[in-house]
Amino acid sequence: MNLPRSSAQPSRSDRTGAQHLEATQGITLVSTGRFPGSALNDTGRNLTDLNLTDLNRTELIGVALAALIIGGWILSLAGCLIEAEHLSTSGKVIALLCRTFLQTGLFIVAHDAMHGSLLPDHPRFNHGIGRFSLWLYGCLDYDRCLTNHRRHHSSPASVDDPDYHDGHSTNPFSWYIRFMAGYLHPQQLILLVGTWAGLGMTLRWAGAGSIASILLYWTVPLLLSSLQLFLFGTYLPHRGSLGAATDEPHHVRSWALPPLLSLVSCYHFGYHWEHHHYPHVPWHLLPRVHAMERSTRQHHAQR
Repeated sequence: MNLPRSSAQPSRSDRTGAQHLEATQGITLVSTGRFPGSALNDTGRNLTDLNLTDLNRTELIGVALAALIIGGWILSLAGCLIEAEHLSTSGKVIALLCRTFLQTGLFIVAHDAMHGSLLPDHPRFNHGIGRFSLWLYGCLDYDRCLTNHRRHHSSPASVDDPDYHDGHSTNPFSWYIRFMAGYLHPQQLILLVGTWAGLGMTLRWAGAGSIASILLYWTVPLLLSSLQLFLFGTYLPHRGSLGAATDEPHHVRSWALPPLLSLVSCYHFGYHWEHHHYPHVPWHLLPRVHAMERSTRQHHAQR
């Protein structure tokens, strides 16, 4: 897949000049503690202030988006199961795509929670929302995912990175299998299948929906979402990085997609260089970070 590579990968000397963009981009690089480095290892930098007055607004936006994603996932599932027999073929395709987008959104919400950026001042609620999102996503173990994600950020694109390939083959199929094996375990799979079976029996008893509808509107979106997250969050950003001669500690690249396409593709996960350098920045601010880094590089190039 040939996507345009981001040019927003400035050298260390370039990145030290980012503060000059405060007025033009509305972003300041400071450390206020509102996005704590303790949530995940502090290998990146924190983008913790939006003009010193927008911190509460940023939290509010993040929580509101999380509520929309979670609420949209629940309501869309209920609607699809109830109205499954009445949907046309095109309606089913649209519903499937929307369900996949919301399914991926659940993981993005949990991902922000892992970084402590959803509710930085309320870690209990922050991680609670993350746990609930991952349970809806696929009955995933939040603590297991958090541990793996810490390892990913501390040793990206290395043999110690659970998200990376085996160190030899970059074949996407084998890499995807290894990637999924790091997050799945028998207990989780039993719980997930049991949830689907229990919901199917409930629907059959109520005379609304069927097992086929559950497979179409929950199981298939889950599989498609895992592929989406793997493609934009692991394969494209990190492939070919093992042993690369680079002074970048994160071994990652971004893809310069337009903001709207970046959102639709995977909630801005394509701006992956930005995420690894600013790991506690909420997903919805990554386009601004991408623009900031690009402008910083252009500023230094004009000197």
